[in-house]
Amino acid sequence: IRHVKVRGYAFVLGNFMRECPGTTPGLADFLAKLDPDPKKPFFYSQHRWICGTYLADEEMWGGDSGKNGPVLTKYPNVVAFTGHTHYMLTDDRIVWQDGYTQINAGSLLNAPCGRQRENGIDISWYKNDYMRDTQMKSLNAHQGHHGMVFSLKGDSAVIERRDFGCDLPVGPDLVFSLSS
Repeated sequence: IRHVKVRGYAFVLGNFMRECPGTTPGLADFLAKLDPDPKKPFFYSQHRWICGTYLADEEMWGGDSGKNGPVLTKYPNVVAFTGHTHYMLTDDRIVWQDGYTQINAGSLLNAPCGRQRENGIDISWYKNDYMRDTQMKSLNAHQGHHGMVFSLKGDSAVIERRDFGCDLPVGPDLVFSLSS
């Protein structure tokens, strides 16, 4: 676990560890010792998306172990950036707020739209994917290079969504409040 301060804001990185994928050992103790200021947001990042949050209803594969979410719920001012989904940033659901904020960071490589959507991904390793025949064929996800620029002013956050391969927006900016 790493911690840095940038312009007075705390940034915490839970590194991906092959020996315990999908969890961040010691996160609860680390955050308790850090004791982030509850009056301002702090930022947490991990590779896998946090189970029970973004796209849980779509049986999304590749979430964390489920141990990090309960730790983060103790900090309503945390903004968690997660990845591993590779989902397109055109999906406005990338911002999940329920007790704290989680943002799906998308991917600079391979940006498919989600399952249960027309042209959505077909999960090749999910042999009996019942959604395989319920949607139009998948788009070529290798052409998407989605990234975001995150801005914060007071408790107002803005996510500018862009395709960095062609330097164009992939949707309007998402503007939301971080106040509890």
